[in-house]
Amino acid sequence: MAINRIIKLGLEEEANILKAQGLSDYQIAKELSERCGQKITQSTVWRYFNRNKDPLVQHVKQREEIVTKAINGRIDSVQQLIAINEETIRILKEAKAAGDLKTALKAIERIEKQLELQAKLLGDIQETPTTLVWNVVKVGTCSK
Repeated sequence: MAINRIIKLGLEEEANILKAQGLSDYQIAKELSERCGQKITQSTVWRYFNRNKDPLVQHVKQREEIVTKAINGRIDSVQQLIAINEETIRILKEAKAAGDLKTALKAIERIEKQLELQAKLLGDIQETPTTLVWNVVKVGTCSK
């Protein structure tokens, strides 16, 4: 049995990512052809997925893609927060230098909110409330 062209060209990971994104076999063939500069047909893609149908492996690969997207999105959010914090600190310094205490206080409040959000995104602060349970024991009294 011949080795599938996708495997020969080392495009398995890319093919699996495209499939996980919901692309059709035709769309995957077109995309892979463009990426590698060689013709890959729709039937080659169909054969690849029908001969390599380990559901556990497919599920793990799809899960890896989702986790990667989530991590990258979280990193982007944190980087944006850092940029906002830097700009807010610049505004704070300018307001203090100009004697504009009202703007300076607003900048401090904004920085506090941004730091709290950043800590939540990084997992430093839990968003769920903590429940405390107190066990009260009644101490008996002595009676004569």
